[in-house]
Amino acid sequence: GEWMYAECDPNSPNRTAGVTWPGRFRLVDHRQAGFAADVDLKALSDKLEKMLFLCWRPDSSYVAVGTKSDAVQMLDLRKSELSLGNSMAASTEVNQMCWTVGGEAFLQAEGTSPGRIAVSRGVDLASGPMFSVVAHQSATVALCRDPTGRYVASGGADCFLNIWDARSLGCIWSCGPGTQPVTSCSFSSDGSLLAWGSGGPAGESQVSVFGVDTKQSYLQHQCGSAATMLRFHPTMPTLALAVADCSREGSFVQFLKLGS
Repeated sequence: GEWMYAECDPNSPNRTAGVTWPGRFRLVDHRQAGFAADVDLKALSDKLEKMLFLCWRPDSSYVAVGTKSDAVQMLDLRKSELSLGNSMAASTEVNQMCWTVGGEAFLQAEGTSPGRIAVSRGVDLASGPMFSVVAHQSATVALCRDPTGRYVASGGADCFLNIWDARSLGCIWSCGPGTQPVTSCSFSSDGSLLAWGSGGPAGESQVSVFGVDTKQSYLQHQCGSAATMLRFHPTMPTLALAVADCSREGSFVQFLKLGS
């Protein structure tokens, strides 16, 4: 099936987890042949199909997966065989998700109006979110966490990018409004840079990179279509972006080198 999302293990660059649209989850260890895990999630639960994204817990013990029908499921990777943890059938659209740096809280970007960030306790989804904060005037689309644990960034359909204190979830500053909705965001591995993509059916689509503390703009790149996913290289000044290819109903990848 069509691969929808893939992400490296935060503690091992040799392991990658991915999900397909029909509901298959695979864990690849690039040091060995075959798959470390290859599971048809739909066979375990009929809610686990039409997968959209996933997110590793910082200690690599769980992967959270989200579906088009706004079901969120914890996958327990602590043993040799994958098992299902808690799940949640969200009452609102869930667009993205991330963990706090210690894994004690799980954040979800909600596509409500106004857009919210909902916060759940650890891997406990059964009891629902502990609380939520209003993040944007319209849907919260993008969400990411600074690897150092200081900040969370959110992007909205209101064309704003907001930076939050990760401990208090108080908004520190905002960037915008732009001319198009924010579609994705990503911090560099040391937390010093933040990249965000914007775009829509009409108007320009671009990726911007600026300093988190300096607020200095380092790059504005026109990419033709909306960047649906952004990732910094862990050691090199390089940014990878998945750009929607409307002509083929898919995406293609670009690489941008930052600096000289």
